[in-house]
Amino acid sequence: FARNSIDLPASSAAAAQNSAEAMDLVELARQNDPAARLEWARRLAAPLLCAAMIGFIFPVLLTRARGRQMAPVLIAIGIYLAYSNLVQLLLGRAALAERPTEILVAVAGLHAMVLLFGLIQFGRWWRRW
Repeated sequence: FARNSIDLPASSAAAAQNSAEAMDLVELARQNDPAARLEWARRLAAPLLCAAMIGFIFPVLLTRARGRQMAPVLIAIGIYLAYSNLVQLLLGRAALAERPTEILVAVAGLHAMVLLFGLIQFGRWWRRW
């Protein structure tokens, strides 16, 4: 970069240590900063997405998918794609918002709703099994 006269700002170690990306989840949960809350929600999005999708995917995996029974697989894939894209969209909007708390509440509500539907689906499958 020096040969092409491109100046890169030097990163300070103190700023990197205090940033939300350098903290672990316990430290982020203790912070009252909106940026820390956003980082906490961003990190928990993927595990919560996987936990919520277990209720949809697990029954499909244990049934034999033939003919008309392939429809639940396509429905589960569609729910996964819509859910993951909506969560990432909301987290992106929260990063740009002045007050991200309302959007983070919407993300938590979305996680709760999909988790509830997944548990209902899993419960229906469990009774048939």
